[in-house]
Amino acid sequence: MANKVLTSAFVRTIFKNGQSLEIKYATKTDNWIRIYLAPSTQDQLVGLVEKSSSIPENAAVVVMTEPEHSSPSDPSPHFTVVYQDKDGNHITSAHLS
Repeated sequence: MANKVLTSAFVRTIFKNGQSLEIKYATKTDNWIRIYLAPSTQDQLVGLVEKSSSIPENAAVVVMTEPEHSSPSDPSPHFTVVYQDKDGNHITSAHLS
């Protein structure tokens, strides 16, 4: 089951395909707490969001829940993100690589 994001920290706002997207990283989920994310990892996340071609049309926020990793279901290195609408409602999750 995916981690439910409880709190997040702002990284940057970008404009992509005519939409404003806030990029954040999860600082607390229902399973763990993250107190720090290296600036280089934040920059890597922003770059992945900027090059992504699969951002939902109604997404206003992208929240990274997991930094680069691989998994049995997706062995290539990727970040896990969740997309939220302008009201903070979950749209979907995705892997960015």
